[in-house]
Amino acid sequence: MTRDVLARRDEEVTRIRKRRRGILGAASGIAVCVLAVLLVPGIIKRPAEPAGPVSSADPSSEIVWTGDISTAASSETGTSDIMPNESFIISDRLREAMDKASADDRLAFTVSFFLEYDSNDPLERLKKTIAINDSMQALGQKSQDAEDAQIKTGARIMNKILREQDITDIEAAVRAENDPEYIAAKKARLEAVQVFAAVRAGKYYEGRRDLIDALGKKGITVVSTCWDDGFTKYTNISDCIAVFSGTREMIAALSKEDFGKDISRVVLYATRPIDDSFFQPPAGKRLAGDSKLTEGLAAQYKENGGSAVRVLVHLGRTGEPVDPSDLALKEIGMTRKEYEETKDISDEIVEKYHEALLRYTFWVTPEVVEPLLKDGELVEILSGSWTFTADLTYERAMELCAEKTVAYISMFGEDETGAVLEHMAFVE
Repeated sequence: MTRDVLARRDEEVTRIRKRRRGILGAASGIAVCVLAVLLVPGIIKRPAEPAGPVSSADPSSEIVWTGDISTAASSETGTSDIMPNESFIISDRLREAMDKASADDRLAFTVSFFLEYDSNDPLERLKKTIAINDSMQALGQKSQDAEDAQIKTGARIMNKILREQDITDIEAAVRAENDPEYIAAKKARLEAVQVFAAVRAGKYYEGRRDLIDALGKKGITVVSTCWDDGFTKYTNISDCIAVFSGTREMIAALSKEDFGKDISRVVLYATRPIDDSFFQPPAGKRLAGDSKLTEGLAAQYKENGGSAVRVLVHLGRTGEPVDPSDLALKEIGMTRKEYEETKDISDEIVEKYHEALLRYTFWVTPEVVEPLLKDGELVEILSGSWTFTADLTYERAMELCAEKTVAYISMFGEDETGAVLEHMAFVE
């Protein structure tokens, strides 16, 4: 993240020489994005075990569910490395499951595909799209309302915690995520999104019901289609026609041509049923009662007798929230209006502003961290996420928990990634 911001700074310094207007907006945009990320630092994903097959909870079922908890919670589909010209894609998570599966395992997956733009009359396609969007307006509004309700609920709970307790904003945000009321709002939002996605897919794929039978002839089994009421209980169903199951050989043998000549792209996603675990905070932010230790870390210390464990220590600030850009402007002696509207602002001032912005944004530095630790404990400072890794015994972890700037401590490697909305949830 630091490298990205530095690169953006250099780009902005070059741009100021060509066009003065817009620099403040770009710089402030960096600050706003960073604040949104830092408010709940779990948006930065920590190393974790690759997602593998998860057996069905139903003993009578032979299906192996390929998704994991974070798949639904974060809407991650494992397709980050897709190239624009790829026409048939198997998501990373599904490939991992295929690699780990036995030859007889029937792996669950969803299918999404897109029609060639020139396969139908453009006007007719436009009319169809408009008709679908119009019919989906009410459901779309419900989904938006549920999203807004989740954001407002998180903000209200967090602000209440901050009024009642003298703790950091980071700790308050994480405790808000653990609050039953917020979890209920999160569940309501996902349910609304799932209903919207299923109905939209049902309308979009209405003329493609024959695809279900076509895949069946290849040994692929239908678990649920987008026209079924139960379709909403599975993950990664957005723009998908159905949940299928098949062996790794069956899946590997599929190609774009199996879905029709007028198909431009096909994507297969990992999936699994949604249960209550999806609405809980991820393991890396699940605190045990009033403790600043996550449940996983507390359990690990209990198991090993309090021996040293590699942990991730999250820092935060107390008091009124401060925008780093305001502090940077104050340091260079300019108001926001002056910085934005000065006609002949110099490169030197721009440089100073960006340097100050970085310093106030990424304030978790050796000067902040080292006084908290003893020799040999520090592993790495991760200033971009206001965290650092360290090897701490239970006794030392509890001593750090007494420090006001320490928001909470998780076990290194615990999943901390939640939905993007969660990370933005407490910003009003």
